[in-house]
Amino acid sequence: MTNNAQAVSAEHDAGTKPVMRITAFDHVRGLAAIFMIVPHVIIMFGTDSAIHSPVGIVMDQLIGDAPAAPVFMLLMGVFLAYPGERPLPRMMSRGVRIYLLGTVLNVLRLVVPIMIAVVFLPETARQVLHEYGFPAGDVFYELGLDLDVLQFAGIAFILISVLQRFIRSSWLWVVTGAIIVIAAPHLWGTGRSWGLWYDLVQPLWGNELTLNIPTDTAFPVFPWLAYPIAGIIVGKAMAAGRSEDWLLKRMLGAGLVLFVGGWTYVVFGSTESLGDYYRMYPGGTSLVMGFALVWTCFFMWLSRRGLFQNALNKLVYWSRSLTLLYCVQWVLLGFSILIFGYKRFDNPWISVALTPVYICLTYVTARRLEKIGWFMRGFRWFLD
Repeated sequence: MTNNAQAVSAEHDAGTKPVMRITAFDHVRGLAAIFMIVPHVIIMFGTDSAIHSPVGIVMDQLIGDAPAAPVFMLLMGVFLAYPGERPLPRMMSRGVRIYLLGTVLNVLRLVVPIMIAVVFLPETARQVLHEYGFPAGDVFYELGLDLDVLQFAGIAFILISVLQRFIRSSWLWVVTGAIIVIAAPHLWGTGRSWGLWYDLVQPLWGNELTLNIPTDTAFPVFPWLAYPIAGIIVGKAMAAGRSEDWLLKRMLGAGLVLFVGGWTYVVFGSTESLGDYYRMYPGGTSLVMGFALVWTCFFMWLSRRGLFQNALNKLVYWSRSLTLLYCVQWVLLGFSILIFGYKRFDNPWISVALTPVYICLTYVTARRLEKIGWFMRGFRWFLD
């Protein structure tokens, strides 16, 4: 790895051997943490007309889609492989704990605020429950057990930790990722007649892709596991001692090929060649993954040239505390329906004005929580 101090920082693993960390990865992941807040604000407070307005599309799709969760998942894969493999029991345990953290978050951000609204703000509760399409008695089952990005991260930890024991070649990882992407559309909706067995496979692919019908599994393993798998390939190259120049060129080349190939497939393919954000067809997944790689390379390029580093380094905290910040912003937004209601604002600029408020509140709240010893000990249990 390069010794460029602006591009790479040295840390220590277990207090012994130095570990090189590409600071640009923290910049990209820190931005992803902030970009995840932007769409959440407008989908919580904006009406459908606000979400589908030009401003809403920028907030929800341009900012909230490709530069957020896909980049986070890509870099999650990098640090699963770098600086080296961890013991399988530890990774399995960590995956289970992250999954549990996602369930706890669901209860705090959705179930508790809705139950409070049922008692004290029945009109707000009716609006939320009508939007989701189920009665108040099913809130815990439907929302408390909802499958979101943290549950996906937990499942990804478990699956990849097992696959790492059998897959050693980077090319085999490429083949595995390609199979997942290609197989995904053929699996969506499979097993809905299996009764309780469907609850076991639901996190893997969710329900079928139907126009205007939301998925029952945000970030299903098929096809989303392809993103951390791409990160695994990058992490393995780092662990093998590849230089940052080598890494940058290969990532950029692969990103451009995937982006152009995906874009071509989406534009010139059938009308279903993109899918929706959670259930993307191979063309859409290729397009977004290509963007994530090129986007990451852009920040590596900035870092190597020392451009905007003082400003970008402020994102390092957002990167290294991403899970806490993600949880905090959702709890703040969830309880905010008790103040602002749910999907009330037709004017998208209200959501624009609220966004920096929630970014600041998330930051301040997370910093305060980090000073509470008992809280952080409990929170770190889910992540260690």
